[in-house]
Amino acid sequence: MINFSNVFSQKNYYNPLTNAVCLNPEPSRLKADRHLWVEDESKRSWFSSTYKKPDGKIVIEYSKLPINYMSANKKLEPINLIPIKTPEGDLLASRQICPVKIHKRWFCYYKDINFK
Repeated sequence: MINFSNVFSQKNYYNPLTNAVCLNPEPSRLKADRHLWVEDESKRSWFSSTYKKPDGKIVIEYSKLPINYMSANKKLEPINLIPIKTPEGDLLASRQICPVKIHKRWFCYYKDINFK
């Protein structure tokens, strides 16, 4: 029988009791230099993005959920869920499939509540 665990560059862990596979169970250094990666936008899809690392290696990021969305100019753009504050004081998360805007009056109301 061929041992495929040595073929791949990552360490895998299989738990036969739960039938679960854990890819890279140890802390990963894979993304340590991500700020240096260059994305190949021509290979971008709704569920994947392709990057080239400084050492020439190619990294393909896949997801079960969309990681890119179709913008108004008909171009796939990376999803960014982090809201920004508008000049009016509202919170806006527009770089996603369904943009969300929280008006200032609601944001101030929720911000002042003491959550426990």
